[in-house]
Amino acid sequence: MTSKETARHLALLALPALLLALAGAFNRSRAPLFQWSDPDYIYLLNALCLAEGAAPGHTDHPGTPLQVAGAVLLGGRHLATGRPFGSLREHVLREPEAFLALWREVHRALAALALAAGGALVLRVTRSLPSALLFQLLPLLSVQIVSSLCRVAPEPALLALGSVVCALTVALVRAPEWRTRRVAAALGALAGIGLATKVVFAPIALAPWAALDRRGRRTFAIVAGAALALGLLPIATRLPATAGWLLRVTTHTGQYGTGAVGLVDATRLPTSLSLLVREEWLTLALIGAAAVAGLLALMRKEAEDSPAARVLVATAGLQVVWLAMALRHFDRRYLVPAALLNGLQAVLLWQLERGHPTRSPRLHRAVVAGLVAAAIALAPLRLGEAAGAMRRTTLERAQVAGFLERLGPAVEDSYVLSRPGALQLANAFARGRFGADLHRLYPSFVSWHGGGIQAFGERLPVVPLLHERPDGSMTLLALVADHSPVLAAPPPPFRPVPILRLPGHTLFEARLPPCDGAGGAFSGFVEAAGLRAVEGPYPQWGLARPVRWGLAPETRLWFVGASGAMSLEMAARHDSADTRPVRVWLNGVLLERLELPPSRAFEERTVSFQARPGLNELRIQYGPRGAEERLEVLFERLRLSCPAEPAVGG
Repeated sequence: MTSKETARHLALLALPALLLALAGAFNRSRAPLFQWSDPDYIYLLNALCLAEGAAPGHTDHPGTPLQVAGAVLLGGRHLATGRPFGSLREHVLREPEAFLALWREVHRALAALALAAGGALVLRVTRSLPSALLFQLLPLLSVQIVSSLCRVAPEPALLALGSVVCALTVALVRAPEWRTRRVAAALGALAGIGLATKVVFAPIALAPWAALDRRGRRTFAIVAGAALALGLLPIATRLPATAGWLLRVTTHTGQYGTGAVGLVDATRLPTSLSLLVREEWLTLALIGAAAVAGLLALMRKEAEDSPAARVLVATAGLQVVWLAMALRHFDRRYLVPAALLNGLQAVLLWQLERGHPTRSPRLHRAVVAGLVAAAIALAPLRLGEAAGAMRRTTLERAQVAGFLERLGPAVEDSYVLSRPGALQLANAFARGRFGADLHRLYPSFVSWHGGGIQAFGERLPVVPLLHERPDGSMTLLALVADHSPVLAAPPPPFRPVPILRLPGHTLFEARLPPCDGAGGAFSGFVEAAGLRAVEGPYPQWGLARPVRWGLAPETRLWFVGASGAMSLEMAARHDSADTRPVRVWLNGVLLERLELPPSRAFEERTVSFQARPGLNELRIQYGPRGAEERLEVLFERLRLSCPAEPAVGG
């Protein structure tokens, strides 16, 4: 290799190095990672599922090759540093940030390596340093591509795979000796792996099709299908659910398969279009240039330019179709596949009709040079804006997280404030596989989710979290993320009252008013123990209303006392042959002894009492202490109320 060739190849290291530097800047703006837990932590715990030999729970992308690679990475780091932790699970759950940081660095390195290799291949087949530099530069001009490298997500892997696919496509177009079945098979393997990583890889996966001959296309299709099947093998049992989710995404107008059935939500379309033009104007301009230049070249029927022209027209069409799909439920991440094709199109436009005695080559190059120059001029501002916005969000979340830590015991309804919160989100996407261990490792974490007060999928007692207010009501503090579904439908009988607005979050007092019995037949108490969940009705057994089983030896009810008299209303029966004694205790003092005769009808009983302000405990004993837990009394109504309230019969 001559010194000139060495210098040309060394020049191809500059832009990959710049990619590493830009990705590092975004990495620093997006740390700690638990403040950006979606999807990083989700991929971490699903990779851990695979490392333990279980199928992952998160299969929407599908994402399986990325999770398999993550499982290998987790195992490797554990072998090197995990001796003090014992098991891999213990190591990952205790140090999730360290594993994610390593995973992110590997992503960054692979993306830079693929970009360098792609540039070297383009230089080899075109013998044009400007073409190779164009190929490497275009991905760096996309904010979405560069910013995605700071995430543990499919996009960094797609950048690496896409760089190789696009470089091989340039080789197919510019060098006939590369049009072999071996290259077609390699492209098919990359396409199948990319599609299994994330279905949005489709536009890049199909780009080489137009440059392949009939035999090459057959090889490409067979190998791509085999690679896709192999990539999806670990989630074979989950494929029907994945297919159903993808069908909903493509047939509904809302994000993630929500919203009405249809093509697009017309009310959001103008906003989505304006964002698309602002974010990817370069992609749109290259689509137009590629389509026009490719069609004109095809009309001239020049055999030498036919492969390039076909690829230009095909990629423009693929991008248009993909961007139309992205507009249906717009998200900046969905622009990455279209932007990944920019380098391929720029190189083919730069090379199109080269050597022909016409003005077209100079026009093509002038268009590409003008677009790239404008993008370079705007890139520092746009990249700086994106990194600054990310940094501000990180600082705001750190501020809220610090407030939560100083607050002391509080319920957390957010997955961007703490490591346990991020792990809870990820555990939900891993189908709760790690809940017990997470609860052991992070015992102080408490979350307010749609199912009530819980941690890692396990319901928690509410009573230890309550604080008494001067008016006798009880309250607990809850830090809730904006737009949380909990705010729309808080678990009864809580009544959230905002007391402090924070960035992206609000601190609430979830109040429990005294004598709150407005919840129907089973109401008026904050929490119960020894009481089964509501079930029924069962008309076939003569149970026309919902019922709940009281469990021996006792049912315990905690409630907020009113200043006046209260009453316990019961409609109960049991299946014993003998009369069943029932004792009712309030705060350790026996209130009343009752008897329930054997009967198939529900017996009405009312116990009146005077409760103290604040928290009270009422116990309904069915048998001697120490008796084993069993179904004892069936309730059709178990309600605490004040005399001023009308009785509720069910």
